[in-house]
Amino acid sequence: MDQGRIIGDEELKQSICSAQPYAEWLNKYKIRLDELPEPRVTFTHLEHEQIFKYQRAFGYSTEDLETIISPMAIDGKEPVGSMGTDAPLAVLSDQPQHLSSYFKQLFAQVTNPPIDPIRERLVMSLATFLGNNGNLLDEDPLHCHSVALPHPVLNNYELEKIRSIDTGIFQAKTLHTYFKADGKPGSLEKGLAVFAAMR
Repeated sequence: MDQGRIIGDEELKQSICSAQPYAEWLNKYKIRLDELPEPRVTFTHLEHEQIFKYQRAFGYSTEDLETIISPMAIDGKEPVGSMGTDAPLAVLSDQPQHLSSYFKQLFAQVTNPPIDPIRERLVMSLATFLGNNGNLLDEDPLHCHSVALPHPVLNNYELEKIRSIDTGIFQAKTLHTYFKADGKPGSLEKGLAVFAAMR
């Protein structure tokens, strides 16, 4: 309306894309995962008993292992599972529950286009960026200062590279979110206080 004319699609996109030297900003500030230096520590191999302990701590169920993870790992099948749950509320159970089970969300989710980076690669990508997005209303080269991951699934070596990052404005910190569950009064409160102090 300001120009008193209809601006075509190509001209509009060209004016927006050339408003700033976006490619230069990306080349200067974007950090790729494979460009990160070697990690300071290497991941310690876990024994079977330790793996079971971590699976319990992070809420993996027998259903997760048998219907989703095992078919993916053994047969290369797609992880097909239901997002709904008809399990009773955790607060009503007399069995130990994972902390996340106490939080419920009712929703219906439809993706269009499908979340399929293989067959829908023109419109879908698994690329993930770590870092502060900044103010979306302000164009700043530092908005490009992020760590680019080709996908959100990391192996132990890649995770250690991120945990060891000390590049630009990124200084990684590892926050331990566990506490000594010895049954004594105040153990959880003390653990939370230590966690808050580390932040």
